[in-house]
Amino acid sequence: SGDFIEFLLDEIRDIFKELCQSDENVFLESFKLLSDYPWMLFKRLQIYLIDKNFTLLKENLLNVINHDLTFNEKQVWAEIYYLLKNNTYKR
Repeated sequence: SGDFIEFLLDEIRDIFKELCQSDENVFLESFKLLSDYPWMLFKRLQIYLIDKNFTLLKENLLNVINHDLTFNEKQVWAEIYYLLKNNTYKR
């Protein structure tokens, strides 16, 4: 079942990538819909999408990571690490 979940996640990521390139408004609305689902998988996906589309989605960052469980859930640590690594000021 882990392989299926990874496959599904890859497909959803690809769809979001295409949406961002083709219709920014639909991308933003779809991104917001992910918050309606309680599963950590969708929280991870939101953090990943913020990382990859930081300029467009940075206003959503606090809403996504403000959830009490986020920093207690080890599943999101990698996504948060890359988000910070890729989008913080570098000298």
